[in-house]
Amino acid sequence: MDYIMMYFNMIVRVLVMIVFYLVSAIVSERIQRAYNDFALGKTQSGAAGCEAARSILHKNNILDIAVLPKTGFFSDSYSRIGKRITLSEKIYGGSSITASAIAAQKTAHAVVVSKKFSLMSLLIMLKPIARIVTPMYIPLLLVSTIINIVIDSDVMLYVFIAILVLQVITLPVVFYASKIALRELKETDILNEEERYGAKKVLRSLSFTHISTIIITLIYVIRF
Repeated sequence: MDYIMMYFNMIVRVLVMIVFYLVSAIVSERIQRAYNDFALGKTQSGAAGCEAARSILHKNNILDIAVLPKTGFFSDSYSRIGKRITLSEKIYGGSSITASAIAAQKTAHAVVVSKKFSLMSLLIMLKPIARIVTPMYIPLLLVSTIINIVIDSDVMLYVFIAILVLQVITLPVVFYASKIALRELKETDILNEEERYGAKKVLRSLSFTHISTIIITLIYVIRF
């Protein structure tokens, strides 16, 4: 009976991994579609992503943050310790709605942290940890399966609970940064009203990635 339950749990874990792949594929397709819809053509202002980021930093009197290019797709990030905003090449040099929206969202993190210390600024500091942990889903699921074949252990369950807590408490950062980004894009005249509508759709699709990872983690925790 114990062997039956062991193999049953192993099959369920495999199914969880399959679900993860399917959800990831759907999310990636949605992001790519939103990205492509607004990635072509110049905005009315003609500002590149790097220029948008620097304009927002300058408007908020933030002079110690560097805006740098980085290879890769969706490799955009803000580092408080490194005092830099790194933007993927297409975002850094692109003058599209997509480039401005993503650059503004990453810069919004720096804007929030530069203000008076708050709960939101603390959550932004935790965001890089969540970003590092999220891609480790599949390796962690495989390790969990192997561990439970060899010994009956709840160690990986506790690991996933910790990941879930981290993802949930940093989720507000995504929505808050998007809100700040849209405000800054308006106040700096980087995007006009019609273009900001497109930027809102791009940022909404990006927020869906964070929600989907929380759902996957929650499925694992509830099942195991």
